[in-house]
Amino acid sequence: MARPDTSLTLIDDQQAGWNQTVDDMLAKVRDLGFINPSPEPLAHRTTPDSGSVLLSTLDPADYKWCRVLIVDPASPSTNGYYAFSNGTNWIYTKSNANV
Repeated sequence: MARPDTSLTLIDDQQAGWNQTVDDMLAKVRDLGFINPSPEPLAHRTTPDSGSVLLSTLDPADYKWCRVLIVDPASPSTNGYYAFSNGTNWIYTKSNANV
């Protein structure tokens, strides 16, 4: 199954029928956040996968108490693990070890 499309359409208030675009986007946000499995932010340590970003570019201080899903095919032992920021480090949720 492919990751859900999380892009939203820009609203042009000069375009006729713009309120339908708003309604469509609200329905999409509802589906993404409350109805269907949620797309998680993806990060990798060495090898990108599925549009992930390099974890080292995400400063833990900027993301305190946020989480990412580590998707790194080069690291099978931690591929698919969640990590969260404690404000200082990224921590694996399963082992409580620093990433």
